[in-house]
Amino acid sequence: MKTDFAAKMNNTKLMVSGLTSYSEQLKRRGIDEEFINELKLLSNEIEILNNEQEHIKSELKAKTLDLRNKLKQMNKKYSEAKKLVKIEIPQIQWLSFGINDKR
Repeated sequence: MKTDFAAKMNNTKLMVSGLTSYSEQLKRRGIDEEFINELKLLSNEIEILNNEQEHIKSELKAKTLDLRNKLKQMNKKYSEAKKLVKIEIPQIQWLSFGINDKR
């Protein structure tokens, strides 16, 4: 999909360039300066939005990695605590720790 996007953006830039070069010939078909400017503006806005989206994706990847690391740490601490509770506390009281194990 990224190549489709890049190709579409490149083709649009080429189209704007061609429309600009042949604007006199195309004017009678409704392709005027306003049309060309609108297409160019849309292309520029899309480029800005795409860059913002890529930045957000990068931040999301970093946050996801942080989250996974913290989850690993939490799971390790939880397992350690659970094991020690099961050793030290009578089984009848395990539910107060959220432990549903039978043994």
